[in-house]
Amino acid sequence: MKYYPTTIEYISIKIKHKFPQVKLTRTMKNIPGYLLWMMEELQSFSDKSKRARWIGWIIAHSEMLGLLSNKQSRKVIKLDVEKGKI
Repeated sequence: MKYYPTTIEYISIKIKHKFPQVKLTRTMKNIPGYLLWMMEELQSFSDKSKRARWIGWIIAHSEMLGLLSNKQSRKVIKLDVEKGKI
């Protein structure tokens, strides 16, 4: 099962649209690429609390980059929570 699939897909699309040259990276020097790496890495966590902390960090930084508003982030995360995909 993929965790937070709606949220991750939405943010990934927004990143790739705003930063078309973005490459996945493990370094925080490139936040958009780092967010892509985090979203991929998050899928390997068995700890639900850790996944929740990471998705919160991803959402917060996505909002700071102007990729989505707080209202939009609440809407997409709610869809995943309602489907039990957390």
